[in-house]
Amino acid sequence: MKIEIKLALIGIGVICVLAVIVCSAAATSTLWFLGGQRDYGRGDPPAGQDEKGSYRFDPQTILQAAEPAKSLQPSPDWPARVRIVDRVTWSENDYYRIALASVPPSWHGDLNVEFVNFDLSCRDLNDAPQTMHYTFFNSERNPEGKLVFSELDVSVYATEGQIWWLLKRFFRHPDRGLPPKIDLAHLKVTRADALRIAEANGGNQYRQEAQDDCDIGFTLGYGSWDIAYGGAPGTYRIRVNTETGKTEIIRRR
Repeated sequence: MKIEIKLALIGIGVICVLAVIVCSAAATSTLWFLGGQRDYGRGDPPAGQDEKGSYRFDPQTILQAAEPAKSLQPSPDWPARVRIVDRVTWSENDYYRIALASVPPSWHGDLNVEFVNFDLSCRDLNDAPQTMHYTFFNSERNPEGKLVFSELDVSVYATEGQIWWLLKRFFRHPDRGLPPKIDLAHLKVTRADALRIAEANGGNQYRQEAQDDCDIGFTLGYGSWDIAYGGAPGTYRIRVNTETGKTEIIRRR
């Protein structure tokens, strides 16, 4: 009798273990399925093959061209970068004008600015940037009615006389919001304002510690300037709101 009871208890235990395993497997499968559904909204599945290309131009003459697009010569995809002039004195408006001229024909819809990136040497804070990187986006429905999010990265290397571009398209879930657009013509806090604020809130001290042997990276997007000082003392990052000028220290050393 004791053996029978013992076997019965073991049987019950096995059944319970199996039940737990089955329930866990079911829960895992459900989570995997839901995760896949959520990934459609988060991961943005590709809506086609990536496209990329590049152009060459003469940095000494292109700004005088009435139609800069006609001064751009297609070149092999992303060739080696070779400097052909020492420095340029382009304004940010100059860079933007050239970037717009390089938009590939396969781009459709509006050109909304999502990010702008560039850097300066700590020794040349008053200099013009020598490169500029833009990210544009738009969103539209394809013939099948699916929402397609397009993202175009354009890098303008002024001293090399080159432009590189990369175009990606993704299926986007209708419930997922779009990035905020940057209105470059009406920024309340300009790059010069943001730099002055960053300098007064730790940036100047960082440069002194680095003896100006450092670089400063600027990223404009999502309602703020993200300014990063990088050199031997480590990294100092500060975020400046483009509407209010309020600061937030992201990383110190």
